[in-house]
Amino acid sequence: MSYTCDMKGAAARHLEAAKAMRAKPPSVGGHGATAGDLFGLAAECALKAMTVEVAELRHKDVTHTHFPELRAFARKRLRGRGGQALLRLLSRTVS
Repeated sequence: MSYTCDMKGAAARHLEAAKAMRAKPPSVGGHGATAGDLFGLAAECALKAMTVEVAELRHKDVTHTHFPELRAFARKRLRGRGGQALLRLLSRTVS
Protein backbone atom coordinates (compact mmCIF):
# COMPACT_ATOMS: atom_id res chain seq x y z
CA MET A 1 0.00 0.00 0.00
CA SER A 2 1.39 3.36 -1.00
CA TYR A 3 0.98 6.52 1.05
CA THR A 4 2.15 10.12 0.99
CA CYS A 5 4.26 11.57 3.77
CA ASP A 6 2.48 14.55 5.29
CA MET A 7 5.34 15.98 7.32
CA LYS A 8 3.62 19.32 7.90
CA GLY A 9 0.57 17.57 9.35
CA ALA A 10 2.78 15.22 11.39
CA ALA A 11 4.68 18.18 12.82
CA ALA A 12 1.42 19.85 13.87
CA ARG A 13 0.06 16.65 15.46
CA HIS A 14 3.28 15.97 17.42
CA LEU A 15 3.44 19.57 18.58
CA GLU A 16 -0.14 19.50 19.87
CA ALA A 17 0.43 16.14 21.60
CA ALA A 18 3.60 17.46 23.25
CA LYS A 19 1.82 20.59 24.49
CA ALA A 20 -1.04 18.53 25.91
CA MET A 21 1.30 16.07 27.60
CA ARG A 22 3.45 18.84 29.09
CA ALA A 23 0.38 20.64 30.44
CA LYS A 24 -0.77 17.69 32.59
CA PRO A 25 0.74 16.97 35.98
CA PRO A 26 2.42 13.53 36.27
CA SER A 27 -0.41 12.29 38.50
CA VAL A 28 -2.90 12.56 35.59
CA GLY A 29 -0.77 11.29 32.72
CA GLY A 30 1.69 14.10 32.13
CA HIS A 31 5.13 12.96 31.07
CA GLY A 32 7.69 15.74 30.68
CA ALA A 33 10.38 13.55 29.10
CA THR A 34 7.97 12.14 26.54
CA ALA A 35 6.68 15.64 25.82
CA GLY A 36 10.29 16.67 25.14
CA ASP A 37 10.69 13.76 22.72
CA LEU A 38 7.52 14.80 20.92
CA PHE A 39 8.71 18.42 20.65
CA GLY A 40 11.89 17.10 19.01
CA LEU A 41 9.93 14.88 16.66
CA ALA A 42 7.69 17.82 15.74
CA ALA A 43 10.78 19.89 14.91
CA GLU A 44 12.22 17.10 12.78
CA CYS A 45 8.95 16.69 10.88
CA ALA A 46 8.71 20.47 10.38
CA LEU A 47 12.23 20.57 8.92
CA LYS A 48 11.39 17.67 6.63
CA ALA A 49 8.24 19.54 5.52
CA MET A 50 10.45 22.50 4.61
CA THR A 51 12.54 20.27 2.36
CA VAL A 52 9.54 20.10 0.04
CA GLU A 53 9.17 23.88 -0.11
CA VAL A 54 12.83 25.00 -0.20
CA ALA A 55 14.40 24.03 -3.53
CA GLU A 56 17.91 23.77 -2.06
CA LEU A 57 16.73 21.06 0.34
CA ARG A 58 14.82 18.83 -2.06
CA HIS A 59 16.28 15.35 -2.04
CA LYS A 60 14.65 11.94 -2.40
CA ASP A 61 16.20 10.41 0.74
CA VAL A 62 15.49 13.24 3.18
CA THR A 63 12.33 11.68 4.66
CA HIS A 64 14.39 8.76 6.00
CA THR A 65 17.03 10.97 7.63
CA HIS A 66 16.96 11.78 11.34
CA PHE A 67 17.75 15.07 13.04
CA PRO A 68 21.56 15.16 13.43
CA GLU A 69 22.10 14.12 9.80
CA LEU A 70 19.12 16.16 8.61
CA ARG A 71 20.56 19.28 10.28
CA ALA A 72 23.99 18.71 8.71
CA PHE A 73 22.38 18.12 5.30
CA ALA A 74 20.34 21.33 5.53
CA ARG A 75 23.26 23.44 6.77
CA LYS A 76 25.38 22.27 3.81
CA ARG A 77 22.76 23.02 1.19
CA LEU A 78 21.15 26.27 2.40
CA ARG A 79 22.81 29.08 0.49
CA GLY A 80 20.12 31.34 -0.97
CA ARG A 81 18.42 34.30 0.70
CA GLY A 82 15.24 32.29 1.20
CA GLY A 83 16.98 29.81 3.47
CA GLN A 84 18.95 32.21 5.66
CA ALA A 85 16.46 32.34 8.54
CA LEU A 86 16.36 28.54 8.70
CA LEU A 87 20.17 28.36 8.44
CA ARG A 88 20.52 30.76 11.39
CA LEU A 89 18.09 28.67 13.43
CA LEU A 90 19.91 25.43 12.62
CA SER A 91 23.24 27.02 13.46
CA ARG A 92 21.98 27.84 16.99
CA THR A 93 20.54 24.38 17.62
CA VAL A 94 22.52 22.01 19.80
CA SER A 95 23.21 18.75 18.00
